Amino acid sequence: MAKPAAIRGTFADFRIIKTRKLVQIIIEIPIEKADEALRTLGGIPMSDQERWVAIARIESDEKPKSVGERALAQAHVLCADEEFQDWFRTKFVEDRPIVVRDHFLKAWTDGRYDEAIAVLLRWRLGIESRSELLTDETARNKLAEIVLEFDRE
Repeated sequence: MAKPAAIRGTFADFRIIKTRKLVQIIIEIPIEKADEALRTLGGIPMSDQERWVAIARIESDEKPKSVGERALAQAHVLCADEEFQDWFRTKFVEDRPIVVRDHFLKAWTDGRYDEAIAVLLRWRLGIESRSELLTDETARNKLAEIVLEFDRE
């Protein structure tokens, strides 16, 4: 059986060694893997010899979310946020068409505040469904503008 060339651990901390202009990087591994890790690294460090090793980040199995997926998630979070609900509802109370107003009022009076805000948000973004944020760059840009305005106020 070949000797393992790498060990797997989590980056836990680092420490600056000011007197030597160095940084110590601390990687944590399960105690059950300690012997294997030491063998992989060539044994216990010795003060009279340097043993160079490589450090590499292991890519996560989870693929990064796309811009559209992040915008969609943000829209759902905003619609459920009470502070955003209050701000957004009062901001666009006079501005909406009757059909939007009716759908908004129905959801709001039924206590489905997140759905009521979603009605207004979809109207402001010019989309029928928040899932359109996955592919509609214009809607994503409008959402970003709304978020910036909300954050400023």
